[in-house]
Amino acid sequence: MNTAPEAEQRDLMAQIIDVSIPPNMHPSVQDAMQYVLSRSGYTLCPPSTVHVNILYTRPLPSAQYKLGPMSLRNTLQVLAGPAWQVKVNEVRRDVCFVLRPGYQLPETTKPAALDQPRYPARPHP
Repeated sequence: MNTAPEAEQRDLMAQIIDVSIPPNMHPSVQDAMQYVLSRSGYTLCPPSTVHVNILYTRPLPSAQYKLGPMSLRNTLQVLAGPAWQVKVNEVRRDVCFVLRPGYQLPETTKPAALDQPRYPARPHP
């Protein structure tokens, strides 16, 4: 009889999950991450920066309503996308996301009317 813990028991982020997000949730990425983390032993960090808030508030792509089987870490990375790195604090057992080097916050676009040069109105004769 083997009494050693399984790899998934020693490294909770390695646990294999197979999850289907209920379509009637109409979830954001944050909703999906919280759903995936339920019963995992981890919690999702609150949005601490504008960058993370942008990630969290995006709607979940329909291709990601069904995920797995794959590790919890890989599932969270898929949900976040390539611009983000999963950061796990094992002491607090929370999961945060940081923007990877080379990625930046999209610039805010100004309406085209603001980009037009402004000329003073000519006086009426």
